[in-house]
Amino acid sequence: MLGVFCKPIIITLPFVIILYEVYFLRSKAERLKIGAIVPYFLIVLIVPILLMLLKFRTIDVSLLAFVTKETDTISRWPYLLTQFNVIVKYIQLLFVPLGQNLDYDFPIARSFLEFPTWISFLAIISLLTIGIRLFNRHRLISFGIFWFFLTLSLESSIFPIADVIFEHRLYLPIVGWVIALSVTIIYIFRSSKTQQSIFIIMIAMCSMFTFQRNLLWSDRIAFLEDIAHKSPRKPRAYLNLGRAYIEHRQYDLALQALNTALILNPRYAQAYLNRGVVYEIFNQSEQALHDYEEAIKIIPDYEKSFYNIGSIYSKEQKYDEAIKYFSKAIELRPDLVESYNARGSMYGIKGQHDLALEDFNRALVIDPQNKAALNNLANTYRIMELKK
Repeated sequence: MLGVFCKPIIITLPFVIILYEVYFLRSKAERLKIGAIVPYFLIVLIVPILLMLLKFRTIDVSLLAFVTKETDTISRWPYLLTQFNVIVKYIQLLFVPLGQNLDYDFPIARSFLEFPTWISFLAIISLLTIGIRLFNRHRLISFGIFWFFLTLSLESSIFPIADVIFEHRLYLPIVGWVIALSVTIIYIFRSSKTQQSIFIIMIAMCSMFTFQRNLLWSDRIAFLEDIAHKSPRKPRAYLNLGRAYIEHRQYDLALQALNTALILNPRYAQAYLNRGVVYEIFNQSEQALHDYEEAIKIIPDYEKSFYNIGSIYSKEQKYDEAIKYFSKAIELRPDLVESYNARGSMYGIKGQHDLALEDFNRALVIDPQNKAALNNLANTYRIMELKK
């Protein structure tokens, strides 16, 4: 029940319970009756109900097809075909953990007969067949194989997810791989010394790979550059790299990365927004305004773009225009403290201190410790006192 509110992968738990029953509890006295397993499946039904409430604020069976699709850009059949290749990639990473990537640019399969989809399918069928054939003689190996596929089944099946592959989806399936591989090594190599040597070598190699990977993760710029290098046609890789360059004040490199993102996807609102930020830093207000407006054309309720346009107008002392855009940002996102502070400052400059106080107080309701709002509120009271 607790797991239901944490991760949808909990849906696989009742099936894992059944898998364990079939593999290891062979006597009638030990086996759970079906009636004892049914409650687990009933609890699992809460998952789609929660998804409906989160997405549509209602419970309607007709909406089930929509809540089991995270994205509309990939339909169920191409997603399933792609997952055949993804699963083989996962297996490759488990045996040879090289070429890891946080943000893959993984090709979408459109036909079963295209390469390498059908080969991946045959490889998966072969592994499942091996798992079935090993059921009697090497049950732990067989169990590990089916654990791997079962715990991948939610994310690697017919339920389209925006990102078709993520390495962290192996966290739970890897348990099955560890069981199957360890037992296989013990079975093939009868000598305990040989077994120990193999395990020591494997642990040493994995430790070395982990250390190298952690070194890369410790340097954000190097890490994002590595992603962009491995996914050169993925706009998001360059967007994230551009953001990192901005944070590290490498603005020329940020502009290059964001330009690349927009070449790859000319309708990338987030890239326009961030490039606008760079243009602002370069004091190129016209280009910045153009990019913010382009972002709004793509995402009409993009409150960050409205806020940034308001900021430009405030710098240009066009206070009425600035107030209009800050107000739109607040309308779209009423919990944005920065917008209240900015609009309140404009009201203060225009001498509309009551409205300024109202905005600063709203900001403090959202964030009582906000230093900018507290400072603005104090200054406004001081100015009002001096004018008495």
